[in-house]
Amino acid sequence: MRTLAILLALALSTSVFSNTKEEAATLYSKRGLDTQGLENAKASAEMYKAVIAESQNISDVEKAQLLVKQSEALYFVGLVTQRNGDDKGALKVFLEGYEAGLEAVNMLGDGPGDQKDPINAKVEGNEPLLAYSMYWELVNILRWGKIYGVLQAISKWKNIGEPRIIDILRLDPTTMNYGVNRSAGKALLTLPGNGKIQGKTALMFLEEAYKAGKNTVNGVTLSDNMATVTFYLEALRDGKNGPEFCAIYKPLETFMAHADDDTLNEMFPDLVPEAKFEYGDFMNEKDNTKFAQKHCR
Repeated sequence: MRTLAILLALALSTSVFSNTKEEAATLYSKRGLDTQGLENAKASAEMYKAVIAESQNISDVEKAQLLVKQSEALYFVGLVTQRNGDDKGALKVFLEGYEAGLEAVNMLGDGPGDQKDPINAKVEGNEPLLAYSMYWELVNILRWGKIYGVLQAISKWKNIGEPRIIDILRLDPTTMNYGVNRSAGKALLTLPGNGKIQGKTALMFLEEAYKAGKNTVNGVTLSDNMATVTFYLEALRDGKNGPEFCAIYKPLETFMAHADDDTLNEMFPDLVPEAKFEYGDFMNEKDNTKFAQKHCR
């Protein structure tokens, strides 16, 4: 009788765990740049956090997956919070997102995720999930550093940024559609000196990601991640490559002027809110629009 009660309790626990995960995922799918969309993303992050705290008898892999989902939701909350002018709030959220990703990395990896030493998976076969965890740890701390101040946050770059980029390039460079290329390229564009990582420049990283993700919708060909598109354009701008910049910028501008959400989802699958954010962020940067006005008109 006691065994039956234990089995019933476990079954109920698993059912609640599954349903809550599904609810968190549903909320995240309803994220957006407006007030309700932001609240949905916040609620999703909180729900993942609650599931992690309340769940019993789950494996390290399952817990890491939940932590990564929490980190992803927090990253989006941070983006919109910063967009709304609350840098202090965004700093806090990005740091929390980084900590969730770091916890996942520390669970799956054979070393601490906030130190320079290379990290490999404790268990063979977990390399893709470890790289995925590193990606969300990385993008949160890079956004945190950009707000906090590049020079002030340089130690984070040395201990976390560059080492984790090198780890992801080794473990699974395709994670998040060559997200490591976006992170490496954007970081190299932002950091003083425009250096290299493993011999690659920002332009080289971003060109590789752009070409790998090419997608054609309504006769317009772009990469299927808006951040890849806009970061690559910034690299072309920095390199004063007007012709190549305009070959992407002009169709992008036309596409964004006429695309509804369904069309945006065709071009940037499951990343419509992010596409709107990144495009707005790019167009609000005067260096980008000045370069376009000079070379693309």
